[in-house]
Amino acid sequence: RDDLLGAALCLDRAAEFQPSSNDFRDAGLYYGSAVHSLPEEDTTMAAFCRNKSTAMLAKALESKPDDLDLKADWANALVQSSPAPMQGVQVLLDIIRAEPKHLKAHSHLAKLAIESGQFPKAIARFKNLLAWYPGLGSAYLGLGEAYFRNGNKDSAVIYLQQYRGLVQDPETQQQIDNYLHQINP
Repeated sequence: RDDLLGAALCLDRAAEFQPSSNDFRDAGLYYGSAVHSLPEEDTTMAAFCRNKSTAMLAKALESKPDDLDLKADWANALVQSSPAPMQGVQVLLDIIRAEPKHLKAHSHLAKLAIESGQFPKAIARFKNLLAWYPGLGSAYLGLGEAYFRNGNKDSAVIYLQQYRGLVQDPETQQQIDNYLHQINP
């Protein structure tokens, strides 16, 4: 948590003194990532990080308005921080209309579908991502989670094992093994 937040703050300050689209983007992404490492009860810091993420990504987008990856990250941050999350969802859908196989837009929408309990939508999006981008580890992980949360343990195990086969990091492999053990004790 401290590393992500510290990196976000440093990049934020660096961009303040010498504005750089890349520093704004990176700060925004670090702020967004820091949210996931905060204690659940730390709602004030989470709100701060979400708002800073959206603001930093918006600043980066000012100088690169045609960068669809950046726009997808900003839209996702908007969904996470806004009282009107559908505005961000609409931006993601607009990106897909412009580029039907856009990796980040589909990935963000698939993860949002899991967060909102729309597991069949998440499964469909992750399966499309695998069809378009074979070997995409995050899609295997997402399918495993979506199937598990939708009550299909067998499919969850299959996709999580496939994800494990793609991962080289022993710590991540151990986390996957622990998750698999929770599914099938």
